Amino acid sequence: MKKTLHLILLVAVLALTVGCTSSDKPAENRQPQPTDTVYTQQAAMSIYGYQPKRALQIIDSAVIVGHKYGIDGKQETAERLTDQMLGGPMAQYRPITVRITHSEQSGVTALDFMVEQMQATPLSNAHRAALSNECRQVIEEPTKRGFRVKLII
Repeated sequence: MKKTLHLILLVAVLALTVGCTSSDKPAENRQPQPTDTVYTQQAAMSIYGYQPKRALQIIDSAVIVGHKYGIDGKQETAERLTDQMLGGPMAQYRPITVRITHSEQSGVTALDFMVEQMQATPLSNAHRAALSNECRQVIEEPTKRGFRVKLII
């Protein structure tokens, strides 16, 4: 009697397990979702100041999986301008804050280079002229905390 009861119980458990785990429906072809990657705009922007090339790689990887950040065709320009600024007129100033921003509404992408406790522009006329040839606009402005050079690309 006991063996029969165990056998019936075992068959019932197996039937439930097989019935619940098998799938008769076809596999779904799922579309990429924004949450499918750790490469987010927030992650890229948080490291841009100290690893600008890595941040641009993260944005590029995110675009591959379907994110749009509006910097298509601007990555090389952003890398070149960042290298030019950090190796040129901004090389002697530390600490420096570097930020990349993009407005979806206006389509404007900007690189900001900010130095605290600075009263005047770090750009010479030659640097300003060279930058003006590579970007749409060069904005130099004092802030409450220092001075900012904004490059609109």
